[in-house]
Amino acid sequence: MSSKIKPDTKKRPIARAYIIRTAIAWALVVGWMVFIFAMSAQPVEVSHETSTGVSAGIAGTIEPGYSEMPPEVQEETVESYDIVIRKLAHFCEFGLLGVLFYGAVLITRNSIKRDWLVIEGSMFASLVYAATDEIHQYYVPGRIAAIRDFCIDCLGALAGVLGLVVLLWIIELILKKKKDDTETS
Repeated sequence: MSSKIKPDTKKRPIARAYIIRTAIAWALVVGWMVFIFAMSAQPVEVSHETSTGVSAGIAGTIEPGYSEMPPEVQEETVESYDIVIRKLAHFCEFGLLGVLFYGAVLITRNSIKRDWLVIEGSMFASLVYAATDEIHQYYVPGRIAAIRDFCIDCLGALAGVLGLVVLLWIIELILKKKKDDTETS
């Protein structure tokens, strides 16, 4: 019975590791989408309270003499920060979503090679989700769907994806230089 073929056990850990990496990458994408959905599902009062709280914290840290300002001046200061904080939040939420989509596709493909199809696909997925996010907000009490927010979401996704592409390109150049230096030594 020595003629039995033994299963190749060396391939199993690699396949298992690939499945785990891929599952984690896509779980991060879905988890971030759920987070964005939850933030968009907040009624306007809750959303406003959250963003003004963050704005007040930032204004109190950045604005000189904020704590000595009269309450009405503090309120005006917070309002001036609030619009910037809200739009920056849109930009960053979708920047990270673009990065997560791009990373998940690269991990699924088991390659870090730059490919326009992957870049475009990650952007497209982020833009579709940005559109559905604005449609979702239309149905939330007190919230609206805004083309401006959609555009900010799209710019965030573009910045996230292109930022990651550039970062990976720089890493690739550094690794190539190290390899070339090692070979010439």
